[in-house]
Amino acid sequence: MIDAHIPDKRLPFLWTAGRTGVLFLHGFMGSPLSCRPIAHQLHTHGLTVHAPLLPGHGHFPARLANVSRTRWLREAEHALAQMRSHCDEVFLIGHSMGAVLAAHLAVNNPDIRGVAVLAPLFNVPSRGIYLMPVAQYLLPYLYPLRHRLVDKHVIERRVLDFDATVAINDPAVQAQLDEWAKLPTSGLNELRKMAKYGRALYPHIYQPAMVMQGQLDDTLDPALAQRLFNLLPSPRKQLHRYPNSDHELMRPDDPAHQQVWSTILSFIEQYRCQPNTEKLSPG
Repeated sequence: MIDAHIPDKRLPFLWTAGRTGVLFLHGFMGSPLSCRPIAHQLHTHGLTVHAPLLPGHGHFPARLANVSRTRWLREAEHALAQMRSHCDEVFLIGHSMGAVLAAHLAVNNPDIRGVAVLAPLFNVPSRGIYLMPVAQYLLPYLYPLRHRLVDKHVIERRVLDFDATVAINDPAVQAQLDEWAKLPTSGLNELRKMAKYGRALYPHIYQPAMVMQGQLDDTLDPALAQRLFNLLPSPRKQLHRYPNSDHELMRPDDPAHQQVWSTILSFIEQYRCQPNTEKLSPG
């Protein structure tokens, strides 16, 4: 059965190298696991990389209950402070809800060298989430399987992603799927607030910025990437669309993975000031 502890692969990491740093910020219900492959590639090119774990994340979604977005913002600020102790300049990469965290840091820290957002959060993925301010007091959790909001195989894949050793067809495991998949309505309400906050922040990002969006994204509407891009005031901005990619652009099994990480590296090389000469392996 699933262990109560967060797996090592989902824990935060900091791999030091040169004086140019890249801070990765994961999304809602995500973890540093999703950015490890790209972080490794950037690190081998002499970049210091750091990915914090947001409070309430890293395990199944029930742990997001009653975790305020303020804690996510503070964790992002703390991670940036850590980067500054190792780096002279910092780039930000935010995935999904992490785009809002990246925007928060960029707007409040003009010395950030550049911001890249992947499958960025602009609006919430479902209109039902707008009911969460009231629903959270009446219904603590939503059960996606019970209400057929998602296919059972999607939940099974997430469980195996969390722990590949789980015997997914074991009747005892199948009986637990509904409980493992439950979503706290308080957490969904915080996601709603984050989306609103992001829309207020995006028009104030003046650093070089890059938006990357998979056109097959079934989590967030891919058309909204264009709206976000239009709001960015920086003349140094780029929009990249990937026709065969979904929401998880950073994962190695995504068709555009190689192109995504190399485009991010090119973006950093274009706008960095400090040349990095050290190339170390992750430790």
